[in-house]
Amino acid sequence: MRRSRLLLIPLFLLALARAASAATFTVNSTLDAVDANPGDGICATAGPAPVCTLRAAVQEAGALPGDDTIVLPAGVFGLTLSAAGPDTGDIGDLDIDDALSNGGLTITGAGAAFTIIDGLNTTRVFEIHHVAVTMRNLTIRNANASDVGGAIDNEAGGTITLEDVVLSGNNAGGGGGGLENYLGTATLLRVSVLNNTAPCGGGIENVGRLTVTNSTFSGNAAGCVGGGILNYGNDPVTITKVTITKG
Repeated sequence: MRRSRLLLIPLFLLALARAASAATFTVNSTLDAVDANPGDGICATAGPAPVCTLRAAVQEAGALPGDDTIVLPAGVFGLTLSAAGPDTGDIGDLDIDDALSNGGLTITGAGAAFTIIDGLNTTRVFEIHHVAVTMRNLTIRNANASDVGGAIDNEAGGTITLEDVVLSGNNAGGGGGGLENYLGTATLLRVSVLNNTAPCGGGIENVGRLTVTNSTFSGNAAGCVGGGILNYGNDPVTITKVTITKG
């Protein structure tokens, strides 16, 4: 009995350490500005009147260990820091990569009709590497990628879960106007994929594990095949209660 109690102590301390490492960042500005000091645990831009922006929150989450949460209020969050040169976390799309700190990220909006992330037709919105990401209750629109994944590019080793999300009016120069899932895992629940375009896979291009439930695809277009969904590869694909129309 004494030994089992001793074992409980380090397990309890480990649980406390994991809980302490998780952070929640509440965005309070629709501006697109970088974090002043990524990794200090504070979502704040530089300047005399610091604010917590979406980009700053993503940078902080990527620099910290543990599972983090970003809370997005109602508003239109336009990505004005478009990438004219090399795409880094400071400009262009929002890079979510937490591989070194072994944590995940949840981004929660106030509802798809109220929380809107806008690529302003100049940049992709999210690029995901080696991390589990959940997005809920928001819209991603008007994103534009020169290669793949107009709104979201989920790369090898990434896991993306979308719940009550709208992907609308996004474009990719390669595949996946709304979503590119390349050797990753993608789960869509109550998602609307609307009016996205790409040469192939206008709505989604999938080369990984894909599950779509209670979702709608409408008005998506592709120059070759897969206006709604283009799937190739050997991984399982599960589609349940999904409507696909030309719009």
